[in-house]
Amino acid sequence: MALYEVPGVGNVEFPDDMPVDAVEKAIQANMPKQDASSIAQDFGREAGIATRAAVNPVTTGAALGAALASPTGVGIPAGAGAGALAGLLVELGADYYNKLIAPKLGTGKQILPSEALDQLKDTLGLAKPQTSLEKFSSGAIEGATMMAPQVATGTLLAGAGGTAARVGQTLLESPIQQTAAYGLSSGLSKATEDQGPLASTLAGVAGAIAPSTPALVKAGGQVILRGGVNPQEIANNIKLFRDSGIEPTIGQATGSRTAQAAEMLLSKTPGGAGVVEAKRAMQQEGIGKRVDDMATLLGGESDIVTAGQQIKKGVKEDFIPKQRAVQNELYNRVNDYIKPDTEIPLKNTWNTLTAINEQILSAPNLSKRLNNPFLEGLESDLRKDAYGGQLPYKALRALRTKIGDQLGTVEINPDVPRAQLKKLYAALSDDLRVAVDDAGPEARVAYEKANAFTKNLHEKMDVLQTVIDRQSPEQIFQAATSGTREGYTRIRTVMNALPEDGKRALASAFVRRLGRAVPSQQNAAGDLFSTQTFIKNYSMLKPQARDALFGKMGTFFRSDLDKIAATAEKINAGSKVFENKSGTAQQAILYTTVGGVLGALLAGNVKLAAIGGAGIAGSNAGAKIMTSPRVVRWLAENMETPITAFPASINTLINEARKNNDAQAEEAAMNIKSAVMSRELGK
Repeated sequence: MALYEVPGVGNVEFPDDMPVDAVEKAIQANMPKQDASSIAQDFGREAGIATRAAVNPVTTGAALGAALASPTGVGIPAGAGAGALAGLLVELGADYYNKLIAPKLGTGKQILPSEALDQLKDTLGLAKPQTSLEKFSSGAIEGATMMAPQVATGTLLAGAGGTAARVGQTLLESPIQQTAAYGLSSGLSKATEDQGPLASTLAGVAGAIAPSTPALVKAGGQVILRGGVNPQEIANNIKLFRDSGIEPTIGQATGSRTAQAAEMLLSKTPGGAGVVEAKRAMQQEGIGKRVDDMATLLGGESDIVTAGQQIKKGVKEDFIPKQRAVQNELYNRVNDYIKPDTEIPLKNTWNTLTAINEQILSAPNLSKRLNNPFLEGLESDLRKDAYGGQLPYKALRALRTKIGDQLGTVEINPDVPRAQLKKLYAALSDDLRVAVDDAGPEARVAYEKANAFTKNLHEKMDVLQTVIDRQSPEQIFQAATSGTREGYTRIRTVMNALPEDGKRALASAFVRRLGRAVPSQQNAAGDLFSTQTFIKNYSMLKPQARDALFGKMGTFFRSDLDKIAATAEKINAGSKVFENKSGTAQQAILYTTVGGVLGALLAGNVKLAAIGGAGIAGSNAGAKIMTSPRVVRWLAENMETPITAFPASINTLINEARKNNDAQAEEAAMNIKSAVMSRELGK
């Protein structure tokens, strides 16, 4: 049976001879369809999570402040700012009272405004965040709302004059970046809270620093790398990816879940999605080319048709003739000890033929229908030739050889059951043994050696028969390679039966198919490579099956395949961080970001549109940092560089990028330099 990977279902077996287009139609016909109601439910859940995060003491205070300010003439913005600040202060004051004052006074704790709001949200049935991506989105929204009290405080202080005014102006600087900092810090912190307080805190710090240039630029910098990542491990990962024909991203090189989370978020964010997708496609193509190059080096342009033809040719024209030559040589040594005319009783042969051709009492016609005409004729002719129930040694030996030749071929007479021929062969061998025993111990040793070889040959032919006895080369290949996930007997037998060119053709075609994308995800040319398919197929191969296929293909072939599998596993593992299988989160981010920017422009709100546009541009810049091979190498080499020495090191990166006309690396380096300088000036 052939194994196909079906998205959302897993591996499904189909008959070996089932055409690929029929397999694809069967998969498509049985794929679960997502109707409009389920899509609406997914978006409803996303909206519920967003609403739950957006409704908090700060936003509630802002709404109340705006409502009270409108009739009094204070102004809605000022009222909203004052209300947001009041909401925050009430929340902090109540929390302070509960933790420090209430225990001393012995009074009961006061319900916090946030707790009261949570009860209301539960009553309304608003969805709660469950996945890492949902937690990030919720935390980001909640964190971004904290900018409102800061703006209100800054506005109040800015009008006070003196030092207070300067403090107020500082609080009001770069509102877009500060809002992003609040949101990203809170989002990353919440998303990583299941990894422990230290990881959550570090992620929050990385998020707070990142928006000093747009979006996730600094998340790809030193904060991510210095979270306990081993420099040697990074160097090893980079080498592993290069040996597989590709360059890693920062998340793949470091193995940092924070960096991987940033890359996953960028892949779902307008501005960053295209960059990350292009990197992913480049990696898939690069590994696919590496695998194809290995297969070509091994067996040329071999495919399953070529491999199937080589298998049949190798068994018929190489394996069987060579095995028969050895077999004949072994039995000829026995002939040296026994005279050709020695009469041998056919006791075992008669008993076996009688049992095989036994008639059904009172049903001669039925017996004729069920019994084998060839074996009945053989018994009749043998009785005519065997005078006194005996045959000369040379005649009996020739008869057994004829039967053995039929057992040792891939073109056995289909009208004669193989099992009955094997019984007859065993009976003839037992009768010959009588003459061998009379000839002495040396004859007995030679005979046992020849019989052992013949028994082993027949066992191999039992396996090879199931492979060769197919109508097309494609079916022969499928038969030879099926079962490698459960065991290795068949593939080992086939590989051992083939000459060197046959072995290489089979291994080459097998390697090419390891990473072939499933029909539902395949391109028109049918050559699209998938690391996910490769790692699944390769990991399911029994170690003994890998040895049988690749163990004799050169010193490094098997180890190179292991490296590619390890690389594919790291790519797949990194892509699962913040995984959202339904895809609704990515759609929601896309629709809300692009829709928000367009809506703001249509409404004439240029500042609001600028915030959305800055987020898209920032995501693009962040994605370029995370996916630039030159930046990845530079960050790995500067793991231990003090922050004070970063400017000089960054200049080296910039010069190297310019020298090699690497625009992406140069842009990324300039953004990192700006981030570090901004951070140092802000201290």
